[in-house]
Amino acid sequence: LPIEKKRMLQMFQFTVWQKSYKEYGFKTPLAGIATFLPAVVTGFTRQLNNRHWLSDVLAGAIIGIMMVELAYFLTDRLLMKTGAQTCSKS
Repeated sequence: LPIEKKRMLQMFQFTVWQKSYKEYGFKTPLAGIATFLPAVVTGFTRQLNNRHWLSDVLAGAIIGIMMVELAYFLTDRLLMKTGAQTCSKS
């Protein structure tokens, strides 16, 4: 895959990890491991193969995680306006 697609894949992997963490937390640690491990391995191997710098890998992780946080924030705001139950587990 071209570099841009690999970067998108890593962001997607971190997005999936953050989503599973937000939904399941520590109730099912296996879900966290199963989603976090591929993201870390992808970032690590991209660095070993001299395909990405550490800053690229960290940026992909941050963007993936922030996209989930933004989605939860916006969903909660939207549902508050309609009076429906929010996604936050507070």
